[in-house]
Amino acid sequence: MTNNKPYISLVVAGRNDNYNGDFTQRLQLSISWLSFLVQKHQLPFELVLVNYNPIPDQPDLGELLDWPEDNTYLSIKIVDVPASFHKKYHDPEIRKSVPLYEFIAKNIGIVRTKGEFILCTNADILLSEALFIFLATRPLKKGHVYRCDRVDFSPVTEKVNFKELESYIRKNVHLFMMKGGFIPTLSKPRALNTRLSLLRMFNKIRLYYYRTFLYLPIIRSLPFFTRVDAKLLFTFTYHCQASGDFCLMHRSDWGKIKGYLEDTWTNVHVDSLCLVAAVTAGVQQIELPYPVYHQDHQKRFDYDGYSVENRMGKRFLSDVNKMLKTGKPIVNDSENWGLKNEKLSERIMD
Repeated sequence: MTNNKPYISLVVAGRNDNYNGDFTQRLQLSISWLSFLVQKHQLPFELVLVNYNPIPDQPDLGELLDWPEDNTYLSIKIVDVPASFHKKYHDPEIRKSVPLYEFIAKNIGIVRTKGEFILCTNADILLSEALFIFLATRPLKKGHVYRCDRVDFSPVTEKVNFKELESYIRKNVHLFMMKGGFIPTLSKPRALNTRLSLLRMFNKIRLYYYRTFLYLPIIRSLPFFTRVDAKLLFTFTYHCQASGDFCLMHRSDWGKIKGYLEDTWTNVHVDSLCLVAAVTAGVQQIELPYPVYHQDHQKRFDYDGYSVENRMGKRFLSDVNKMLKTGKPIVNDSENWGLKNEKLSERIMD
């Protein structure tokens, strides 16, 4: 890579378990697509891949992936987190034991980045080229947390030229995730940007209804209006939906909230808690009009939303209501968040 400091560091986490049978394939497409965009638009980028709790006697992630040959504008670093560090987090009183603590892993990546801005996302996310063109103008500001809508598409099952990839995605979109929740699929018109514009217009009307008329009995009695628990009205103010797939802030703002919370039972809602904490800390939420694409796959587990029967749902509602009431963000107690004081192996992939 050139001597230019990365404008954006992109953090993802994974391990060599090939989750759902196609994790490596999804990660490979994300890396290759990122490299294609970075070189095309000549924007200095850093990719930090957190290799978390790898399985012994299995091929390493660094060996499983094909790395870009042209690294003029893209630097790639693998941070290795061995099982010995993972075991330190085992505490059944605090968190459910799983092979990968996603947001702890992302924190580990955050504190080891070099970019001015840090984007936390997932291994199956593709940035749209429209979004990348916007980023290439270097418009980002300190004190802002940037969010994007997520568009889900069926996995790529054939070899697609990168010049035709977005065309393939547009033909295979089946879900839109926007502020306030899932949006019904709109299959026509064919132009994805037009569909997104129409859905965003629909969503504004929907959110206005919830905010304005929710408590009017005559409105609530109409069968074609969905009822929403008053406790969830904040979801129409904060873009919590799929916030773990795209959360972009200046490195000082990540430091202000000390990354993602590390004392949660599971990873569910942790991304949303991070977003609310950032805004509560004075970071302004900015909703970008460009989508990110999600390679659809089977979920690791199901959960029952925000209901009190759900342990993380209950924690989420409690923490959010506390932050909104006190005006103070809930952050990690430890200054060693992300194992920032620990020495971990870092490999530069050239």
